[in-house]
Amino acid sequence: MVKIKLMNLLRSFRSLIFLFLLFLLTACEPKKSILNTFSNFKNTFVERTKAKLSDIPFIKRYIKLPPPPKELYEKTKIKVDELKVSRAKDLYPNEYQSLLKKWEKAKDFYNKKYYSSAGKLLQEIQKEGDSLLTKVAEYEANLRNKAFSEYKTKEAELLSMVSSKEKDRYLRVKLYLWKLKNLIEMGEYEKFERELKNSPL
Repeated sequence: MVKIKLMNLLRSFRSLIFLFLLFLLTACEPKKSILNTFSNFKNTFVERTKAKLSDIPFIKRYIKLPPPPKELYEKTKIKVDELKVSRAKDLYPNEYQSLLKKWEKAKDFYNKKYYSSAGKLLQEIQKEGDSLLTKVAEYEANLRNKAFSEYKTKEAELLSMVSSKEKDRYLRVKLYLWKLKNLIEMGEYEKFERELKNSPL
């Protein structure tokens, strides 16, 4: 008798757990999340299956793949090349490495004819690449403005200490200032800061 009651209690407890889980699954956000995950899985599976079938003779004529995002691929390649020659890898190494990993993945998708997946990832890379290049440009603009401000201060200081009649001293100052300005133009801010300490007078 006690055993039967325990069994009934256990069944009731299981039913309550089941109802609670059912409630969670049918709640708005989890439901959306599950549906999205299922939809993504289905789309990915279909895309990969079609790509594989498109390589099989006699079957490939019946398989229609989406057009390759060739233009987007080329634009993204140019963007990644820009990042490679920029200071992004030094200034923002984590973001830079993450973007390069995505680029390798996008290339792999593209080569395997997963064109929908490749297109989505290429768009992400484009957006992140633009953001990263903007951050690098802003950082360098700040460095340039700071260096130019320091240059103007040094220029005023040195020119107030010499006269154009003192040809040797004046020429030394002008050459020194030209060198400083040239370093700013080349973006050599570390060398500029070192040279700033080596006053010719």
